[in-house]
Amino acid sequence: MKRSRRMNSLKSTGAKLWQDALQEDDTSPALAHLADSDRRSVLALIADFRKELDRRTIGPRGRQVLDQLMPHLLSEICSRADAPVPLARITPLLTGIVTRTTYLELLSEFPGALKHLISLCAASPMVASQLARHPLLLDELLDPNTLYQPTATDAYRDELRQYLLRVPEEDEEQQLEALRQFKQAQLLHIAAADIAGTLPVMKVSDHLTWLAEAMIDAVVQQAWLQMVARYGQPTHLHERQGRGFAVVGYGKLGGWELGYSSDLDLVFLHDCPMEVMTDGEREIDGRQFYLRLAQRIMHLFSTRTSSGILYEVDARLRPSGAAGMLVTTADSFADYQQNEAWTWEHQALVRARVVYGDPELQARFDAIRRDILTAPREGEKLQTEVREMREKNARSSGE
Repeated sequence: MKRSRRMNSLKSTGAKLWQDALQEDDTSPALAHLADSDRRSVLALIADFRKELDRRTIGPRGRQVLDQLMPHLLSEICSRADAPVPLARITPLLTGIVTRTTYLELLSEFPGALKHLISLCAASPMVASQLARHPLLLDELLDPNTLYQPTATDAYRDELRQYLLRVPEEDEEQQLEALRQFKQAQLLHIAAADIAGTLPVMKVSDHLTWLAEAMIDAVVQQAWLQMVARYGQPTHLHERQGRGFAVVGYGKLGGWELGYSSDLDLVFLHDCPMEVMTDGEREIDGRQFYLRLAQRIMHLFSTRTSSGILYEVDARLRPSGAAGMLVTTADSFADYQQNEAWTWEHQALVRARVVYGDPELQARFDAIRRDILTAPREGEKLQTEVREMREKNARSSGE
């Protein structure tokens, strides 16, 4: 009986709040659990939202659905001790979808989705921001069985391949959009499971890393098909399996430590001999082919569609940094590491690994990495170099 009365009180309060009939000094039991400052914050947020709506052109159906949705949303939020937090994070989302009635109807007609929206936004500003930028993700709130169950770590590649099958292979724009939408949906599932405690903290980075590797695989595949369609493939591949190409992940990607907003540190390698040409009608030098392939990969990652970019990619850990070639041969990479690389570049190898590529190139990189990391070093010289590097980083951070 008490619970029923409280629910009725909450619904009544939600309606009054939306109708602008509740004043700052209101003593409704539904708001009694809020501190004075929080109650004022709630009322101010609602007032600001209503002012924003007055500046928008909203059709009759949109107004009707909004008037149905808001009392329920406000009653749910006002029952929480942290009411100002989810309200402040959800109103930007609502502002963005008030002219898109379908999304308003989704939240109005599916109370479960509304509850998930409130709890996730209350727990994570990142989730709230993602949903506001990409409201298509609201569809993911409909099924709690999948919302809080991220894809198995070894299934991201297969799930992504299946997802991309619905998009024409020749439609690059739709392919890019599909990649971004898949990533955003998977990030939401991982974050939801993280928030709910169903995914251990130590496993979150694993999932984010497997997801990134699936994305790298798909992007390389798209770039490769586009380059081969234009130039043919390098002729040294006729007598062997694979593509003669590898992507090395450094930093958080290489160390299985990716966060939700991490960029990707990538280095590109190939094993194309000199004087090899491609076999297409528009033949080009084989090494030029791999350079253009790497450039195309960078482009596919960084192109901004309506769903944003895929990942920020940093390729400056390659030999000679930004001044060096975007893609190098494995032999050139080995020579650079042995004869020119700085100590910090050797340290970076500790968390480097091949995340895409032929087994032969992976084995070659692993051997180079092992030789560099196990090479004997002068202790005092190494200590001095590491100390100077840390001091330089500290000075840079303080600027």
